Amino acid sequence: MDGDKNFKAVHLKDLYPPDITDIEWIRKLGEEGNWVIISGDTQISKRLHEREVWRQAGLTTFFLAKG
Repeated sequence: MDGDKNFKAVHLKDLYPPDITDIEWIRKLGEEGNWVIISGDTQISKRLHEREVWRQAGLTTFFLAKG
């Protein structure tokens, strides 16, 4: 950690157009680095093609289940 304690929350809709695919935004954020993802889409970890892109991106991710 570089000592930077300035964090902010950003909604995906504020970064990318609404029609962006999960694969596209996962790759883009992975390329930028230093992102932590909080998502309610638990299917990302279950769909093989999306799961592989997510793993390659190296993003720290919290999947929040309903309930």
